[in-house]
Amino acid sequence: MSFQIGQPQYVLIVRILAYVPPVNVSICNFIIPLFPPFLLKNKETCMQKFAFPCIRQYRIDMSYTLKDIAQKAGVSVSTVSRTLHDHYSISEQTKQKVRKVMEEMGYTDANRLEVRSIGVIFPKTSQDSLENPFYLESVQGIGKICLQQNFRIHLITGSNDAELEAAINISHAQGYIFLYSENSKHLITTMQKHKTPFVIIGKPSHSNNSSLYVDTDNVEAGKVATQYLLKYHHKRIGFIGAGSEAIFSIERKVGYMQALLQEQIESRPEYIFDTFQEEALLALMKNPEHPTAWVCCDDLIALKLEHLCHTCHLQIPKDISVIAFNHSLIGNQSIPPLTTIDIHAQQLGMEAANQLIKHIDNPFLVATKIIVPFSIIERESVKKPR
Repeated sequence: MSFQIGQPQYVLIVRILAYVPPVNVSICNFIIPLFPPFLLKNKETCMQKFAFPCIRQYRIDMSYTLKDIAQKAGVSVSTVSRTLHDHYSISEQTKQKVRKVMEEMGYTDANRLEVRSIGVIFPKTSQDSLENPFYLESVQGIGKICLQQNFRIHLITGSNDAELEAAINISHAQGYIFLYSENSKHLITTMQKHKTPFVIIGKPSHSNNSSLYVDTDNVEAGKVATQYLLKYHHKRIGFIGAGSEAIFSIERKVGYMQALLQEQIESRPEYIFDTFQEEALLALMKNPEHPTAWVCCDDLIALKLEHLCHTCHLQIPKDISVIAFNHSLIGNQSIPPLTTIDIHAQQLGMEAANQLIKHIDNPFLVATKIIVPFSIIERESVKKPR
């Protein structure tokens, strides 16, 4: 990733080269207003120098929108968008009808239609959130749908609610996707007040019945992960969460405890950690009664546990078995490769974008909850205890 950071009041712009097709992140016209004044003397020079070279630049006639064309042609907004891209799913008859309307309204290649946008809101900025593969894979899924539907993406970050709210106000997007569900009450309340469409990836911490969200069944996922370790005859199983306020982590812990209860194995408080606590874990691993297997709430946490085991001269999976979540590149390239629960982050992003665009086009749709299935990826980090 690369960053362009202005003065404190300007927004952090994130360019993701490896994860989002360049054409998806068509934010040239969004970046320019955010540069400090001394760069704005010659806007065309700024555009040539700083805008992503592979992104299409749009000359927008604000008198026309995709919705205007769709209404006159008697088709959906997505049909107009796909006609613009000559998409195979639209019949030639429909394409001709839409193009005729566009011609009547004075549309030309030099007079592009207004391109709508979606704001993607990252958790309050920390190095972990910007580097976490889950968020990047989710954005990749969002980007695929935005490309199909002719939406551009605004990536929004900030260190606190005030910075995020300022970035949201600058973006002027038609709707927003939260990549996180906890600690977002203020922003969500503001969007509900102004009737701004939004989707949350993860179960909301409040307004559950009125919020549109996509999620995984994290209780069941935590249960399946623990049952997988039980299948290998582990009895002393520990759990490391991703934070005491992270709803997905709390739910996976519930599933972990349910799986142990089903097998009439008592969950031991000293084996349960809401976050990665290095000193406490190090002390536990030096105890002869340490867990023989761990459920880690994230591949990154599992990687930290691997390093800690190495410090204690314990080998994975010879001495300790580990199962994690997210099916990231990190987990695949660790030594040994991690057995993991794939929650399909890219699919979560695609579903979030699909649902948001539907609600942008039809504001009267009721809030829906989408549950994306998970799957287990068996690798080499689990075996029977010695």
